[in-house]
Amino acid sequence: MHCKPLKSIVLTVWLGTFLLFPVGAKQSSSSATNAADNLLEPTFTLKSGNRWGAGKAWCGKLKDGRVFVFTALHLFGPDAGLPQQLPADKLAGSLKQVDLVTCGKAQAQSTTTRVLSKTGFVLDERTMDFTGDVVILQTPANVGAKPFPLANRPATVGEPVWLYTRLAQPGSTAQLYPAAVTNSSARMLQVKLNTPLAIQATSGSPVIDKQGQVVGMLIAGNEGEGIVFCNPGSAIYNRVLKDVPK
Repeated sequence: MHCKPLKSIVLTVWLGTFLLFPVGAKQSSSSATNAADNLLEPTFTLKSGNRWGAGKAWCGKLKDGRVFVFTALHLFGPDAGLPQQLPADKLAGSLKQVDLVTCGKAQAQSTTTRVLSKTGFVLDERTMDFTGDVVILQTPANVGAKPFPLANRPATVGEPVWLYTRLAQPGSTAQLYPAAVTNSSARMLQVKLNTPLAIQATSGSPVIDKQGQVVGMLIAGNEGEGIVFCNPGSAIYNRVLKDVPK
């Protein structure tokens, strides 16, 4: 695997209120365009009283019809201002609620209180294993975002994909940013953006293919080179099957 050393990779966490700005129009596939208004911005509250906003979230749908909310596990740790990383198996007992707001004009609000994932881990620097960096949440009945189909197959090198996110600049709107898959394995999906972006505050954003399926969730990146590193969609799919069996 060819990638930058970890010291040049930044976790894409962002804290505080959501202040964002538009980056010019980007091309997209007709299927991907249907993603409009389906991105969520979460605010987390622990039972201890800690409350913070960070990163992004989205709804994903499995082939069996079940729908879950997904975000990044490292948003519950030092990268989001907490004194230490909350382990995946302790998160359910520590979390009070997650408030979700859609990024579209409607800004629909909803709240979930239940963590469904039982396993997971933040980035393993020795193996570059991104597969544990995910939190699975129960979907609120009134969630404003429609679910993306979650791919259960790995993306292919050279495949066109789109990063769906909203950037941390004043006035930003959620947009689709074209990219291509440059490395794909069971542990990691690497994507190169057509145009490098300032990707702070985008952890948890979905990467979608031309069918509108989520093939990865953004975890980290190298802004200067336009490289982003993702938890593969197929790995997220498999973790749901493991942690939340039917």
